[in-house]
Amino acid sequence: MQIKFKMLIIALLCQFVSYAGADGERPRLNVWVHGTTIRAAVPVKLAKFHYSTKLIHSSELVVNRGACPRAEALSNSDPIDFPFDSFYLFRWSGLLNHKERKTVAYELYQALVAKITEIVEQTGQNPIVTIITHSHGGNLALYLAKINESLQGSLKIDRLILLACPVQQDTAKLVDDVIFDKVYAFYSTYDLVQVAALQMQKFFKPAARKFIKFSNGNKVVHVKTSWKKRGLWHNEFKCLSFLVKLPVALKQIDQVILQPNWNYNQDYDLVL
Repeated sequence: MQIKFKMLIIALLCQFVSYAGADGERPRLNVWVHGTTIRAAVPVKLAKFHYSTKLIHSSELVVNRGACPRAEALSNSDPIDFPFDSFYLFRWSGLLNHKERKTVAYELYQALVAKITEIVEQTGQNPIVTIITHSHGGNLALYLAKINESLQGSLKIDRLILLACPVQQDTAKLVDDVIFDKVYAFYSTYDLVQVAALQMQKFFKPAARKFIKFSNGNKVVHVKTSWKKRGLWHNEFKCLSFLVKLPVALKQIDQVILQPNWNYNQDYDLVL
């Protein structure tokens, strides 16, 4: 009985450490939101074909597939800010449909509130919340601002990391919302998919690369991203060779933008 009790205490302590990080700072909550998937080739949502909406913990992810290697890449690069046990995948249908993104954004909102509440109950602290999105996953995450306002909620996102997000008028102004403390918008001039995404209700108007025309604040950092010889393609923003370098890049960016002379109207040039 004593052995079982000791094992229970150790398990609880391990769970606390995994949330809090090795340095004992505030606990972390890191969520990956994917973009449009290949299943969008079937435009009508089918229950047995398109993914159901779910917030999936790293321990439930399929090893060596999809989001699991991404979580490992981030954690191996920076186990303090991105401990593996703090990582969640927000899986959704991936339909190329703004109404679908709005709908599942509400489910993401509810899942985040529930998970934050759980972490607070376990640790006594509010977690540092980072949402990393790829492509239209960014527009999905931006809808959180509208939902928070309509519900008069108190959700706070410390860092919203937008990787190759197609900038659309319907969501672009939301980057300035109080729900987001800091927004990092990574883009590449080689990424033709980002600007090929059409605007909602404006069929022939393409999306933009940057939020500069829509943001009036000092929280959006535009990161012009490239390899040493060329820019990144759209899907390279979610590949492991990029993600393993992302935590270090974020720290480098923070060091620069915290300087008093930093101008948010200029880009940060990131060469990997």
